[in-house]
Amino acid sequence: MASFLAALPDFSKVSAASSVSSSRLSKNISLITDKIPFFLFFLLTDFLSIDNYYLLLKKTDIYICSWETQTGLSAIYTCLVYGVKCFLDGANYNIVRELGCIVFKITDLKILSVEEIIMPLTMEQKKKNAAIIKEWLNNDRINAMWNNFYSVINDDV
Repeated sequence: MASFLAALPDFSKVSAASSVSSSRLSKNISLITDKIPFFLFFLLTDFLSIDNYYLLLKKTDIYICSWETQTGLSAIYTCLVYGVKCFLDGANYNIVRELGCIVFKITDLKILSVEEIIMPLTMEQKKKNAAIIKEWLNNDRINAMWNNFYSVINDDV
């Protein structure tokens, strides 16, 4: 493993973001630190401006969301557009896989090698994910979804 790490430029700058509650934080951290004990996590405890939030996501190498229920889709979609490697679970994993995006299961963190975990997506994979999410979230589609929502809530019951 040492020869691999020596070959990595700026390995210390590999960063991971995680969408969790405090009770699940240690689970996510241990999935990585069990294999990469010197991997650093920074717990974000302050609110960021929206611009700084997107900048943080853009600079992230790995995004981890171990929630089994649907949550954090904005962060997940943003990370996919930015080319971030995502490890997901449950409904989040199923949703983006059904769209055709290249994402990984949380359980992959236990079986993949360190090299496989931190290896970035290829440019082709990044472009594929970005194209899928941009098509999924295009203005016409979003407007139609909101119009449908408004028509449902405005219907007389």
